[in-house]
Amino acid sequence: MPLKLDLKDIHLPTLLLSLFISIAGIFFIYSTTYNSNLSDLFIKQIIWLALALFACVLILNIDYHELVRLAPIFYLILVITLALLLLVGKLIGGAKSWFFFEHVAIQPSEFGKIIIILYIAKYIAELDRPYLKFKDIIKPAVILALPVALIAMQPDLGTALTYIPIYIGIILIARLRFRVLIVLLLLLAIIMAVSWLYVLKPYQKERITTFMEPENYKKGAGYQIYQSKIAIGSGGFWGKGYLKGTQSQLKFVPEQHSDYIFSVLAEETGLFGVAIAMTVYLLLFISFINTAMLARDRVGLFIATGFVFLFGFHFIINTGMVVGLIPTTGIPLPLMSYGGSSLLTFYIGIGIMMSIRSRRFVYMKD
Repeated sequence: MPLKLDLKDIHLPTLLLSLFISIAGIFFIYSTTYNSNLSDLFIKQIIWLALALFACVLILNIDYHELVRLAPIFYLILVITLALLLLVGKLIGGAKSWFFFEHVAIQPSEFGKIIIILYIAKYIAELDRPYLKFKDIIKPAVILALPVALIAMQPDLGTALTYIPIYIGIILIARLRFRVLIVLLLLLAIIMAVSWLYVLKPYQKERITTFMEPENYKKGAGYQIYQSKIAIGSGGFWGKGYLKGTQSQLKFVPEQHSDYIFSVLAEETGLFGVAIAMTVYLLLFISFINTAMLARDRVGLFIATGFVFLFGFHFIINTGMVVGLIPTTGIPLPLMSYGGSSLLTFYIGIGIMMSIRSRRFVYMKD
């Protein structure tokens, strides 16, 4: 049933931790762009943060069951939008990933992550089984595959990959029989092999084969990782100081305001700043897990689990990328990297998480 909420229903630890990361991100975006032709990006990020906070509170005041009920409609809109993007989208950086409205760029694939969480959670919850059979994981796989394929065709393989942990997280928490899990792992291995042989483009394969030894490719495919590692290592314990990072200020690290913003944080604040950032992210992640544990019905549990896996995947892949442990993928650091669509998406997700937490005394477990 609908529930009227007010601001006291906001889970302050979750919101304050999220804001801490986002505000820190704005400072580092300013640091990397203030003496360039991108000097207005931090202002745009502030505007996006204001919109994201408004959306977060708005979503909090909507019963998440209403969002779940509308998930098939949201999904249809997503698929149509992604298909339309391939036809009329503007090619930027080799991909058709954004719609442009005057000076505003919207990336539909970012919002699709929340839609996929809602739709797969709805489907699995309605099965109401103690264990999932093999046939039970086929339809959600198809639900996932269509937008993933459309996003990969843009081509934006990095964003497409972020959808997969959502599916894995939800079906794992819904409990798979062991033999089903083995079959699923075999299918994933086959998909990876086929993707390597027939789907991945040469530059994408090059990213994978060169990340282990970027020093040998520092003028080519390994340039980003090599420069990022220099920036991180040069920060030492205390860092070089705000606005004083040589790698960031001299623009050696590409995309440092977005994908590689973690390297700027490390160079300017050192290991001390990295430890603080890691602690804040860990506390936020724990709050998300706690929300999943507090969910009072199956669909709430599955939604929260999907968001936990999405957030965790983004964090692990981005930080692993900037320190050279994972190939370059173009996946932003949650809540910190520049990007309005990504920021808005995560705050919408946070709003849904707080909605699940605030309604834990209203809905009982199935």
